[in-house]
Amino acid sequence: MQLFSERLIKIIEIQAGGNKKKYSKLSGIPYSTLVEYTNGIKKDPKLSMLVKIKNVNAEWLVYGLGDPVTKGITSNEQIDELISEITKHDDRIHMLELKIDTMNMLLLKQTAEIEKK
Repeated sequence: MQLFSERLIKIIEIQAGGNKKKYSKLSGIPYSTLVEYTNGIKKDPKLSMLVKIKNVNAEWLVYGLGDPVTKGITSNEQIDELISEITKHDDRIHMLELKIDTMNMLLLKQTAEIEKK
């Protein structure tokens, strides 16, 4: 299994042609930090650094499993499918919010009745 330093070097190659200074500017990760990780001086990356590494399969980055690069959206059809899925979830969320509001109103009514007694 590859070390984290080897996976980070691969990402720098893919996203910045192997140029650490360029990748540092692209990612917002300090150059000195990149050098420490790529040279194996630091071995366990902090979450604050990991979140700056974009367009990477997180499972590959952390564990070395799967492909390094995430699959992006490549067509308008895929965008339409995502919008459709989001809309479905929005409708479900709206229905759940209505149910929660109804339940809250019933609970308030029951509480008021109990307090009267």
